[in-house]
Amino acid sequence: MHIILPTLLFLLLGMFQVEAVEITALSPSVAEPGSRVTVLGEGLEPGTLVGLGDQLIEPEALAPTRLQFTIPPLPEGEYALYLQYEEQSSKRTFFLSIVEPPPQIISLSPVNIDECSTAAERRVVVSGRNFKPGANLLLDGAAVPVSGRSETGLTFTTPLLAGGSHEVQVVNPSGKSSLTHSLFINSIPEILSVSQGQDNVTEYHLIIEGKNFLYSSMLVVNGTPILRNSGRQPTQADHVEYQNCRTMIYLRHPYSRELKRVSLQVVNHGNLQSPVHFVTIP
Repeated sequence: MHIILPTLLFLLLGMFQVEAVEITALSPSVAEPGSRVTVLGEGLEPGTLVGLGDQLIEPEALAPTRLQFTIPPLPEGEYALYLQYEEQSSKRTFFLSIVEPPPQIISLSPVNIDECSTAAERRVVVSGRNFKPGANLLLDGAAVPVSGRSETGLTFTTPLLAGGSHEVQVVNPSGKSSLTHSLFINSIPEILSVSQGQDNVTEYHLIIEGKNFLYSSMLVVNGTPILRNSGRQPTQADHVEYQNCRTMIYLRHPYSRELKRVSLQVVNHGNLQSPVHFVTIP
C-alpha cells in the first residue's frame, strides 16, 4: 500500500504537467517590418509571447501548435526569436532576418504636365511608402531638390523639360531604390481663344491664345504655313509674332473685308498638331 500511493501520485502529477513551450518551424525567415510571421511549435498556451531580440510581442493568432505575429518597426538585421510562457522559454532559438523594404512609388500628381507651364503647375507630389529620412528623388537619373517630405510623400518642382516621358525614382539612404515611375511632359499645342486686336486698315492683328506655343511653332492658316516675323518679309505679307508660350499674334493682310470661315492650327516639332480652330474673320 505504501508503494502504490507514491506511484499513483507520480502518475497523476504527470498527467497535469505542462508541456514545455518549443519552436519547430518559422515562416518566413526573412521579412520586412509590418510583415506577418508564422511560428509552429509545441505547448503553445494562452499567454505565450514571442521574444524578438529584446522585445516581447503578443501574438495576434494562437493555437496549440501555431501562432502568428507582426514584426514591429525594427532596424535591418538578424534577430534571435524564441517563445516564452510564464517562466519557461523555448530551448531552440531561431533567427529572423529583418530587411528594410525598398521605397515604392504609388502615384505622381500631376502625372501629365504641359511643356509650357508655371512653377506652381510643375510642382509634383510623389506618393508611396517606405520613404526614409534623407531619401533622394531622381529625375531622369539626376537628383532634384525636395521641397516637402514624409514617409509616404515627396514633393518637388520639375525644371523646364522637353516633351515626352521622364523617369522619377526614389532612393533611400541605404541605397535601396524604387522602380521608376513615368512623368509625361505634354508638348501638344492647343488654341484656346482667338480675338481681334489692333486694326491698321490694311492689316489687323489676331491674338491667338492657348498653350504649348514654342518659338519654333508654326501657324497654319487654311492649310498654308505662315512664316514667323524675321524682318525680311514683304510689308504686305502675313506673318506671325511669337509673344510667349501662351500667346502669338497673327498679322493678317486681307484682300477684302468680307467675312469668311478660316481654319487655324499650330504645329510643333515632331509634327505635334493642335486641333483645328475655326474663326470667322475678313
